[in-house]
Amino acid sequence: MTEERFETRLARVRAIVERLEAADVPLEEGIRLFQEGMDLCRQLSQELEQARLVIEEATRQEGQ
Repeated sequence: MTEERFETRLARVRAIVERLEAADVPLEEGIRLFQEGMDLCRQLSQELEQARLVIEEATRQEGQ
């Protein structure tokens, strides 16, 4: 399985939020969407943290 791009996963989170904001989401679907959204948010947060560390290291090396 190939990993989806950051932007693709972020777009999916946005779509989930839009769906959850709709008043007609059945409870079971809402729970499933919420769990999927939280999983994606954790993945995105970890990826952003890794990018931050890479940038910090690059700027630190540049300043030496």
